[in-house]
Amino acid sequence: MRPRFSLAAPALIVAAAAIIWGIALIVDPSGGSVGLTEADLVHAPFDTFLIPGLVLSLAVGGSHLAAALAHLLRRRTAPLFSLFAGSVLVVWIAVQIVVLAELHWLQGLLMAIAVLELVLATRALGRDEASPADREPLAFLEHRRIALVGLSPKPHAFSADIARAMRDQGYDVVAINRRTAGEGGYYASIAELSDPPKAALLMVSPDNAMEAVQDCVKAGVTAIWFHRGVGPASESPQAVDLAVRSGMLVVRDACPMMFLEPVAWMHRAHRNLEASPKRLHVA
Repeated sequence: MRPRFSLAAPALIVAAAAIIWGIALIVDPSGGSVGLTEADLVHAPFDTFLIPGLVLSLAVGGSHLAAALAHLLRRRTAPLFSLFAGSVLVVWIAVQIVVLAELHWLQGLLMAIAVLELVLATRALGRDEASPADREPLAFLEHRRIALVGLSPKPHAFSADIARAMRDQGYDVVAINRRTAGEGGYYASIAELSDPPKAALLMVSPDNAMEAVQDCVKAGVTAIWFHRGVGPASESPQAVDLAVRSGMLVVRDACPMMFLEPVAWMHRAHRNLEASPKRLHVA
């Protein structure tokens, strides 16, 4: 199971159950609608189930709903949401055991789910910790609006595959191609945009790299990625030098498909082979 779904699934289950039960307790504070009685509150500091209903729906249900959405939307902070939600659930079950002064199989099930969430979230955080060589590509991908310079209009071109993969993950990909400018949302250059992206992925020939970087400098781009797949890189020594001198974050010798989760096995293998690529981070 993919990591985001392995954490989103239990979060959605707990969120749905907690919100439904919480609303039931709010609507009927006596607890009768869910099989509880006032005798269950003998050790509690309140006389009805209104407060437990609010806590259950808002704290437990709300935190798990937020965690599920964070994973489904592929947010990098999603494991932290799961850690918080799992901790809230552990505290809720512990308080519930103390207040009700009894154990129930459902409490054991929920505690098991909470422990599972905490374990999976901790492991996810460990996997997401970037190696030094990966920091620049991941920092580049923090930009959610990216210009793809050299995007081909051909649907089976590799640049089109990258654009689709990025858009599937919520990126706003701006198509830049001088040959197809004015057709289907394509622009001739980044500089002609009224609100140009701060990041640019170059998928051009080495002969056109210098012109592309000059356009990026003119547009105020702060992060640039010279794409490299199985063929020649989209760079030239002069283009890289200009990007460095302009103070950009520069990524080289890599492909975004190596970093867009979930990474396919062939792209993960490529990433492992490029364990020490020439990536530059210029402040």
